[in-house]
Amino acid sequence: MPLAFLLAAGLVSWAADAGSVAHLRASTYAASAQHECSVDGLADGGFVVTWSSRKQEDGDAGVYLQRFDHDGIAIGAETRVNLWSRSQQVTPSIAALPSGGAIVVWASFAQDGDAGAIVARRFDAAMRGGDEALVNSTTAGDQHDPVAAVSNAGATLVVWVSDDALDRGSIRGRLAAADGRWQPELTIAEGEGQRRAPSVAAGANDDWIVTWTEQRTPASDPVVCRAKLDGEGAIVSHHELLAEDAYEAAVAAVGAGFVVAWCEPFADGHAVFVQLLDTDGCPAGPPTLAGTGAAATVGAAPDGFVVAWNAEDDGSARIALRRYGVEGAPRGPAALLTAGLPHEQALRAACGTRRIADLGDR
Repeated sequence: MPLAFLLAAGLVSWAADAGSVAHLRASTYAASAQHECSVDGLADGGFVVTWSSRKQEDGDAGVYLQRFDHDGIAIGAETRVNLWSRSQQVTPSIAALPSGGAIVVWASFAQDGDAGAIVARRFDAAMRGGDEALVNSTTAGDQHDPVAAVSNAGATLVVWVSDDALDRGSIRGRLAAADGRWQPELTIAEGEGQRRAPSVAAGANDDWIVTWTEQRTPASDPVVCRAKLDGEGAIVSHHELLAEDAYEAAVAAVGAGFVVAWCEPFADGHAVFVQLLDTDGCPAGPPTLAGTGAAATVGAAPDGFVVAWNAEDDGSARIALRRYGVEGAPRGPAALLTAGLPHEQALRAACGTRRIADLGDR
């Protein structure tokens, strides 16, 4: 099964096996910087990429997307996602809808009358966009780093960080039904300390796992926590510790459960660890070492899952990946996805959005 791996510079790569890799550029506009990318596979076998582009609209940052068919051929031109174009539109996250199309969420500065706001827009199977929706009900403070996931039933859960005046970060969320109706805003985690880098995945039973990094005091080590929500958005378990002295977690559904990847200090640098969770979101065995590096991301496939991270190759920044079976057994050693490419490539650190998408048979 080929997988699309989205890289930070707007480059998409996929591999049918560890030795067969193709690359293409997602963005057309090349001035300034295109970054903060997210990708998902579409119901028709293609895929869609979204990113933030600096200075492409009125001198500010905007959010754009490009649809591709299953062979990586662009369908139409790149499209501006945000309708409100004042200030900065950044950090998009995209999730495909089971009926076709996708939903994009992003942070928009001052659109809710204060600092950052969380905005969503749905696109149909032809990538025709509807109206923008303001997701956050809490408008005081800064709302940022949104991520989104869609269940098999078509419901969407958007999760983000909400910083108050004392810079205490809480994890908030809001669920939209398959018909687009939004439920009330949820507080998933709050309290003293800072929370950042949320990630969310929809499970086989239309439930949800949310992960985030938490630092409870300025002097304490960061930890990775998780919460589980049922299909109606009710919190089943919350604020459960998953890993100590750990950070930058990403979660994906795999089989009947989930898989989480995160980073920890290791020797003189960082290492990526992988943890399987069962259907209830509880650890299924101990975490295992995937490789050395940082900025971990994880994506599921019908025959297992893939972990990718930032690595070094002869002093140059590259993307490494490692494949696993459904039960968590590695399928060979880690390999460099971007070996031989000019310049350097990197995944954005502290980012829980989807950067790996299963494309199915090609």
